[in-house]
Amino acid sequence: MAGWIKLHRGIADHWLWSSEPFSKGQAWVDLILNAGHTDRKISIKSTVVELKRGQQARSEITLSKTWKWSRGKVRRFLEQLEKDGMIAQETGHLTSVISICNYEAFQGDGTTDGTTGGTTGGTTGGQQAVHKQECNKGKEGNKYCDEFENIWAIYPKRKGGSNKKKTYSACLARIKEGSTWVDMKVGTEKYLAFCEKEGSIGTNFVKMAATFFGPDQHFSQDWSTDTDQDVIDVVSIYNEEVVEPFRPVEIVVDDNRVTNTKAFFYLMGKSNDKVREYFKYFFGSATDWHKGNNNAGIVVSYDYIISKKTVQQVVEGSL
Repeated sequence: MAGWIKLHRGIADHWLWSSEPFSKGQAWVDLILNAGHTDRKISIKSTVVELKRGQQARSEITLSKTWKWSRGKVRRFLEQLEKDGMIAQETGHLTSVISICNYEAFQGDGTTDGTTGGTTGGTTGGQQAVHKQECNKGKEGNKYCDEFENIWAIYPKRKGGSNKKKTYSACLARIKEGSTWVDMKVGTEKYLAFCEKEGSIGTNFVKMAATFFGPDQHFSQDWSTDTDQDVIDVVSIYNEEVVEPFRPVEIVVDDNRVTNTKAFFYLMGKSNDKVREYFKYFFGSATDWHKGNNNAGIVVSYDYIISKKTVQQVVEGSL
């Protein structure tokens, strides 16, 4: 079926449009309706986001509410469209930018929002080909897919570097397990922001990329840079005061260590000065047992040192 029909954006305001969960076809039309007909700038959380013609900034949450779908269904549908060359996605920490490939095929050459005319011939076909090429740029003849290259480009640099080939293999393994490129990119962006805030970029505190995308799926962690500032401070103070044979600990922490560190911080009266005083006392008073002269032959860890039991021993003077 060829040709045009006039479809006003006001259709989305009709009660029939949103009376029940969207069909896939309706969701696709909704994406076209919401694509901008001109280049524009929008503000999201005081940050200016530039959008080109044919683009829109809409998150999975927004689409989920509009389409009355689960976020998982939205994600799978967008991935399907992307694989079919119908859209291109760029996910940032503020929102997702969705580009309609071949937008000119739907809007028409010279047609702008509110006009009643439009052309189906002329340069439309050529513009379609150009837009399609832009969306698929780099996918042919490349050793790695575009989605991975985008992730690799923003992964925080570490001392000694990371193995790109092993990282790619790890990512493909996660894809087979059900993760998506979007999941991994979002996780990478959060981790990058975390490393930037703690100042670990360029050090060996940055995880090896293959490990980050490994079976433990570190990319799925909540790499918050706001809620865990107390945790970052405590671990930083520990690393500043630690002495041999005790070992420094990565500022990047898992969920259990976050919980335990917060509990320790509360025991210290939420005071960084008391935290520093505690670590100085412990390292100055530690016994040979703490230093590895025990049945296991193991030097006690950061987690042991901040445990409630150890804190109690320090308070009672029975370390």
